Amino acid sequence: MKRQTTFVILIITCLIVVVFVMKKTKENSVHAYLKGTYTSKQLPFNSFVFDTEDNYTFYYYHYDEFLHTQTVEKGTFSKASEDSFILESEYFDGKGIYPNKNNGFSIIINNKEYNFTRISRIPIFIKWNE
Repeated sequence: MKRQTTFVILIITCLIVVVFVMKKTKENSVHAYLKGTYTSKQLPFNSFVFDTEDNYTFYYYHYDEFLHTQTVEKGTFSKASEDSFILESEYFDGKGIYPNKNNGFSIIINNKEYNFTRISRIPIFIKWNE
């Protein structure tokens, strides 16, 4: 009897641990896809940086051709569905981005679609002289 009770407790404990680990892994992988730095061949001076450790913050570095200045847009991102994320910021208010098979994503900026590819899993922040 004592052996059966120990076995049942052991099984229940193992199940709880497995469920907890699976849930935690799923939570961590929700935004992990976008972690890091992304660039585009179509927009060589633009990049996106996604930092999951800073409350899911993103930075969009770009050169403003009209103002002739370097600009950074900061906001947050969240997963909208299995195949899309939402960017929230002043410029990207609710704009969707869509992962692709090339370890990157596509996004529409100024009514044109651009593809960005991850160049590093580490967020690389740019400090511009002001």
